Amino acid sequence: MASLYDEQDLSVPSAGTSGSFGAASALVPTSAPAPQRYRSKYRLVACHRDDAPAKTNEVRVTHQGPVKSYLGYAMALFEERGARAVAMKGMGRAIHKAVAVTEVLKRRLPGLHQRTEIGSLPFKEVWAPLEEGLNRVESTRYISSVLITLSKDPPPLDLRSRPGYQPPLPLSEVYYPVGGYQRPYSRGGRGGGGR
Repeated sequence: MASLYDEQDLSVPSAGTSGSFGAASALVPTSAPAPQRYRSKYRLVACHRDDAPAKTNEVRVTHQGPVKSYLGYAMALFEERGARAVAMKGMGRAIHKAVAVTEVLKRRLPGLHQRTEIGSLPFKEVWAPLEEGLNRVESTRYISSVLITLSKDPPPLDLRSRPGYQPPLPLSEVYYPVGGYQRPYSRGGRGGGGR
């Protein structure tokens, strides 16, 4: 299979190794996505990702979803379904949102142990040529990802000494109202005018 870099050496340096979860164990790309000057000659045909279905106590955070819905789902897993641990997964632009949801949860539910793992997940792209005489190109790019596990039970001692473990917050930093959560007062319904 021909590479996009046949004309000159535009190699991408390797980025190291990833965390222990996900399908990829190393960040060494077979070939990088098409540089900007070649994109006018190719179009993206397919993008594949090795991805398993979500587990029972797993929240997959996306860039588009509101933080409030992820927070409500995670709270329901802990309080209504009686889950002892919940995993938050975020990839790419959703990493900051997964971290934000985790921090709010830790401040609303007392005694949550946090374990964070970072890594990368491979995306296989297939590029088809728009001009005759060019070959089809396959490339693999790696997307940063985070897996944050919040647990009511403390992990084993060997996991507590590893990087990425955070003990529960002190009770002075946890806000848990006695009467439960109440919706804030809002004026009006649809449209938000409220005059």
